Amino acid sequence: MGALLSNMANLLAGGKQAALGSIGCFGFQVGQGQTPIPLLLGNEHVLFADGAQAGDLLFQPGMQTRVGQLHFPEDQLVAIAELTNLRFLGHYGYAYQGEAPKDYFIDIAAARLLPDWAHAFVNAPPSQGRRPVKSPKMARIHPADVGLGGTYPVWKQGQASGRTEGVVLSALAEVEGPDGELRRNVIRIQATGSNNSAFCSHGDSGAPLLNRKGDVVGILWGMDPKRPGIAYASHIHPSLHALGIVLAQPYHTLTPKGPSQAHNDTPSPFISTRP
Repeated sequence: MGALLSNMANLLAGGKQAALGSIGCFGFQVGQGQTPIPLLLGNEHVLFADGAQAGDLLFQPGMQTRVGQLHFPEDQLVAIAELTNLRFLGHYGYAYQGEAPKDYFIDIAAARLLPDWAHAFVNAPPSQGRRPVKSPKMARIHPADVGLGGTYPVWKQGQASGRTEGVVLSALAEVEGPDGELRRNVIRIQATGSNNSAFCSHGDSGAPLLNRKGDVVGILWGMDPKRPGIAYASHIHPSLHALGIVLAQPYHTLTPKGPSQAHNDTPSPFISTRP
């Protein structure tokens, strides 16, 4: 989770930019049988940036910074997945058990791991006597969990700024989007700790938001351009429900093997592609 991700569509078409983001988490499409293909999850505005379509490749590129500009060496351009038609950007009606439905702003999309990488995805419980390397479960941030001033601690892991910590100020915040439309019922986070000047940075879009137990509670999609300590995320339950996806179980892990080792965003107004 949190690794660099890009469709590289602009650069591959002769442009000079790349929409960068982070891998949020892994899951499986509901109803895919005994051997479902593992999917990686990220932001819709990153995975489908620059006109990308279902079937296009996603890459984990090498990245260098020279004189304030990003460069991507061709020999470090590794394709790891292909885009699917599982994508959602907008408001989605979702009801938690026993509650009335609400419209949640969702920014999420899924990509299918390519065969070499899918084979490297361990899809079985560990053998007896071997400790499992656990992937996170998911949990809900209930409005009642958020005290006055923000007392629900969270952290994120993104490719640009790594791990940063914060507290949730609201589980049902309203945020004005670039078109003036209100994005409703989103998670608003305030940075804390040593990185209290900013919770996220350019390229962290799609990073997983986790609670103190390490459970996924949301998918990061942006930050306040005037207050970098404030960031925003979509709730994980309505996000996965919108795509018909379940999170990978605790024993699922992805070993980062390259093809030779394996088995034979339009950019957001909040998250830029610039360093």
